[in-house]
Amino acid sequence: MKNTIQQCFKTPKYKRKFYFQLKILIKKWNALFTERTVLGTDFVDRFKSILWEGLTIAEEYQQWLKFHTK
Repeated sequence: MKNTIQQCFKTPKYKRKFYFQLKILIKKWNALFTERTVLGTDFVDRFKSILWEGLTIAEEYQQWLKFHTK
């Protein structure tokens, strides 16, 4: 346990946050496509919401990456 905690501190916070957000996004994505839904407005709205969330996560990660590589 102690070794795991030490390994966690070696990874920057923004990377841990990114991987956590990505894991949640993948769960939402899989849940959307495993449900048997008709291509209605609800499906399209949820699809757009997930895509927008993914784009936001990627942009935030890129900003942190640029900041830390300077």
